[in-house]
Order: sequence, then C-alpha cells, then structure tokens
Amino acid sequence: MRTSLCAVIMFLCSSFAVVQDAGQVFYIYEIEAEAGERGGAYIWNRREISLEGSTHAENARRLFECFFETAAYCVPSDVRVLSAEMDGDCLVLNVSEDILCYGGNAYETALIAQCEKNAAALPGVEYFTLLIEGELQSLAEGRTVERRPVENS
Repeated sequence: MRTSLCAVIMFLCSSFAVVQDAGQVFYIYEIEAEAGERGGAYIWNRREISLEGSTHAENARRLFECFFETAAYCVPSDVRVLSAEMDGDCLVLNVSEDILCYGGNAYETALIAQCEKNAAALPGVEYFTLLIEGELQSLAEGRTVERRPVENS
C-alpha cells in the first residue's frame, strides 16, 4: 500500500509540478572567464542559491536575476529580467534589450550556453526561449533562441 501511495504522490507531483517547497536550493552556472577566452570546452563554476518562489516561473525569474547581477563572462551589465514563464516544459525568459550590448560570436555562444545551462538547472525545464523586450529577436550576432532543448544538469 505504501509503495502505491508513493507512486501516486510522485505522479501528482510530476504532473502538477507548479508549486515548490520554499527555500529550495538551486545552482547558478557561470563560465570561468579565463577558460572561455582560451577556447575549447567551457569550465563551469557553480554557485548555490536558495530560492523561495512558490512556482517554477518565480524561481526561474529570481535565478536569472541573480545570474545577470553577478555573472561576469560574456554577460552585458544592466540586463534586467522582465518576466519568466513556463509554457509547458519550455522556460520563456523575457529580458531587457541591454542583453544586446556585447560583440563577437564567441561571446554570443557563451552567453547562450550560460542561459541554457541555468535554465536546465530548474526542474521541469526541457526547452528554453529567450525574448528581448517581449519579442523573439536576434541577438547581436544574429542568433535567435527559440524553444532550444537544454541538457539537464
């Protein structure tokens, strides 16, 4: 009886995984600057944070606010998170146009990689879309980020 009750609870949690426990631990992933500048594989730094949002979208918004406030490598300063929403299994992150204030393909690749890695760290996120000022726009070097699959951490 206990096994079947646990299975039902797990099913319900996975089917309706909108509400999370307060104070849940998440990680922010950032590329180590020197490694990124050398080329090749990225070396990831991981920083623990505690989020107290009641939904995945609230936790996603706060995680990316922390990321944009503190990340140094390839992340333009002054980027603001305007909204974060879950569209099924896709995190739709809407940021300010300040995200366009960089240059170079390597920087754009690293910026996208960091955003996707952080999206993947959130439960229930399988895909990632990046909006700029509420619209699907190309980044500075021409790439759009629309429903891209993320590799879960």
